[in-house]
Amino acid sequence: MDRRLLAGLGLAAVVLLLAGVVALLGSRPGGLAGCAAAPSPVRPSGGSTPQPASTSHAATDLEAFLPNQIAGVPLVKFSATAASDDASGLQAVAEFLGRSPESVVVGLAADPNRVLRLQLAVIRAEGVAPNEILRALIADDPETFAESSSVTLAGRPVSRFTSTEPPVRIYVRAAREVLFVAIDELGDKERAVEEAVCRFAETAPGG
Repeated sequence: MDRRLLAGLGLAAVVLLLAGVVALLGSRPGGLAGCAAAPSPVRPSGGSTPQPASTSHAATDLEAFLPNQIAGVPLVKFSATAASDDASGLQAVAEFLGRSPESVVVGLAADPNRVLRLQLAVIRAEGVAPNEILRALIADDPETFAESSSVTLAGRPVSRFTSTEPPVRIYVRAAREVLFVAIDELGDKERAVEEAVCRFAETAPGG
């Protein structure tokens, strides 16, 4: 994820670690059956997938709720607690919720080659309902979350927030214990988001 994008997006508290980490991770092809795949984006010619450098997997159970690929594009997975240097942006969320940094965890998935400009996250805070996590995100940047609507994706209600600067759409769905977040960097990947929501629903309790 581009740091210039994150600089204008309060949700960076959740995905800041993607800015410097995703490009270092390797991809893992594969996925779940049963969800219709979104159309594959046009791939740039040449280049190769970056190889792993350092990988954090503090919450592999959260990573399991995220797809290995979307629209035929392999994604990398990563997870960390707010106590991690890589995920220090989560500390504001932990503080708002009154929880220790170790108790707030995020799992992420993204395309390191940026063919698919879509970032996926699953957030859990010990002893905190998913909707309270969303409140913490909104409190961190109310302008980004000011324009909201409800859409139905994969037969499930999803909250959609639209930011004009930068032009980002954020999709949110609460499950039993975790909050699913999809960040569509260009605001044009709703079909891909629907595929991600479907796969999240297949794996997360109450998803």
